[in-house]
Amino acid sequence: MRDEVSKDDNWRVQEVLAKAFDEFCKKKGYEKALPIIDEWLRNNNANTRRAVTEGLRIWTSRPYFKDNPNEAIRRIASLKEDTSDYVRKSVGNALRDISKKFPELIEAELNNWNLESKEINNPDASVGVCCSHKVVAVGFNTLRYDASVGVLNPPHE
Repeated sequence: MRDEVSKDDNWRVQEVLAKAFDEFCKKKGYEKALPIIDEWLRNNNANTRRAVTEGLRIWTSRPYFKDNPNEAIRRIASLKEDTSDYVRKSVGNALRDISKKFPELIEAELNNWNLESKEINNPDASVGVCCSHKVVAVGFNTLRYDASVGVLNPPHE
């Protein structure tokens, strides 16, 4: 499944791959699937890496990750500087999902990021939002983060 389906250019096929990967992990048990999750996250094919980040959304609603949100964050954040915009967008979406339940954990993770990285810091991704705080962009998705005070999604000024 991983090696053949991930080569398909059709985005609908990639959505099915992500859903199938989640179903596989669910049946195996998310904790028992960790070695396979990690293997897919290291795969050379961007579609395979995205199948993990997208397929397991919302990560912290899944058994094991619900009780171990840092395990989800660590795995997702490992792709924050991925070479693929497609993967980085999924990373941003997955982290944004988690930030709704665990904002302090996402803030702690972002405090460890190199905000000078061009893959992470993309002021153009603010999509017309004018504000003085640091914009942390992951692909086309933005997590607004003020690094000076460690606040996720500060209010617009």
